[in-house]
Amino acid sequence: MKKELFRFSIMTMACCDAETIVQRISESYRMEFTGIRWSMANCVVYCDRKNLKEYKKKMKQVLIDEVAAGVGRRVKEQRESGENEE
Repeated sequence: MKKELFRFSIMTMACCDAETIVQRISESYRMEFTGIRWSMANCVVYCDRKNLKEYKKKMKQVLIDEVAAGVGRRVKEQRESGENEE
């Protein structure tokens, strides 16, 4: 039975690449996803695992790390482009 593992919002996807996160999680935690559904507002990841609590927690932490890294990269790019304009 497919269960929803995680849902990326459009805001999250604006800060980072959802596919990269899914790939990183599957490699890091050897998780197999049964499907990913994309829409304009969400990316929903499904998994067959019976006990999803632990995986949700891990996925959330990876997501937080990846969003923080994505925001950090954008701030750095903006600073560099701002310095180049002067």
